[in-house]
Amino acid sequence: MAKGTRERFSDRLGIRRPTSGLVYEDAPTAVRHGLLNLLDVFSDSFTIPDWKTVYKDFQRSTDRWTPESGYVVSLNNIGKELLEKCEWYEFYDIVERAVYLLSLFPDQQSAFVNRFNQVLLRNYVGYQLREGKIERVGARQAEVAVAEARGMLRDAALAGPDEQFQKAIGFFSKIPQPDVENCVKDAVGAVEGLARILLNAPSLELNAAIRQIGEEKGVHKTLQQMVEKLYAYRGDAPGAGHAKTEHKPPVRVEDAELVLHTSAACIVYLARLYGKGVE
Repeated sequence: MAKGTRERFSDRLGIRRPTSGLVYEDAPTAVRHGLLNLLDVFSDSFTIPDWKTVYKDFQRSTDRWTPESGYVVSLNNIGKELLEKCEWYEFYDIVERAVYLLSLFPDQQSAFVNRFNQVLLRNYVGYQLREGKIERVGARQAEVAVAEARGMLRDAALAGPDEQFQKAIGFFSKIPQPDVENCVKDAVGAVEGLARILLNAPSLELNAAIRQIGEEKGVHKTLQQMVEKLYAYRGDAPGAGHAKTEHKPPVRVEDAELVLHTSAACIVYLARLYGKGVE
């Protein structure tokens, strides 16, 4: 909470909390107004001469167009004619552009990001600004596992699994709709690629690899089976391992998130077994 502010009644009682959980594929009015307020607060820090230039810059970021000449544009015009009317995904394009316009003022940019993330958090929106990009919010502990897995895979010898795991993260974070099938495919593929490198067995499938790792490192059979089941899901999931059909339930966002986080945990575990990425 920012210095000098008090917790609001609506926050304290959770009145804003939606019954369906976090809000995705939407930019609620309160969030749009929150951005407008921040544009006002940080107006002196933007690397532009006037609001008309900002208006056009925001429009270009959403592939909209207006004539170069015309009436004087104010922050009020940006709010009423652009932020309140644009599609929800265009709104987040504008947010990313606003962060970029503050790039010459790192301290102000950081403060802007922190305050906008507070707006998202207060309104239970399932997105967050990270490194200038809007990405989906995941469970805090799971995100730690993903970050740790990425750290493990920075080893030059693990460049292949690293690239594939980053692709999985990118597919899950894709806006306006996550590519869940490719997220599942590449997340588990990164685990398989890591196992092959650790065993120096380029063609070994993950289920066979985890059994060999189990023998070499004394991995409990139940943990081996967990990795095997992860691999089995990837092979059975419609659109990830096989063509989509109506006979199997589709991969949901929640399913892809679980696979991504479980794959991250597996990467960290296997890498540690073989002394990779350990300082």
